[in-house]
Amino acid sequence: RAPAASLRELLDRVVTLARRRGPVEPVVADRLVRLFIEIDALGMATRRARVDALTNDRALAVPMMTKLVGSEIVQRVTDLACEILGPDVALFLGDPHAPDAAEWPLAYMGSFGFTIGGGTSEILRNLIGERVLSLPKSK
Repeated sequence: RAPAASLRELLDRVVTLARRRGPVEPVVADRLVRLFIEIDALGMATRRARVDALTNDRALAVPMMTKLVGSEIVQRVTDLACEILGPDVALFLGDPHAPDAAEWPLAYMGSFGFTIGGGTSEILRNLIGERVLSLPKSK
């Protein structure tokens, strides 16, 4: 399954959460739309990576960018879910009143592992700059 498809499913679940909590505030709606746009762009980049003529000279570019962008999107999506929960985000595992069995705060805390595993976001940015964009090494 493509990373963008999984991210889209995650974001769809956050939209459902927002609707369950009542009228969606304009600021939250704007953040949701921005995330949908970012996920669609990530999906387009993944499709672009399948075209050899577009990736031959920089074979690692799309996988590195997909990992970097995807892991940070997961973090922002789960952060938004926690924000939508408001004070209920403090209800945790085992609490019968915790919305969605405390899935969202747990997912948010786990999202930091995505930005570390497989190379931290900072290291990936350096690699993309040096190997993909041919920028000089940082000091």
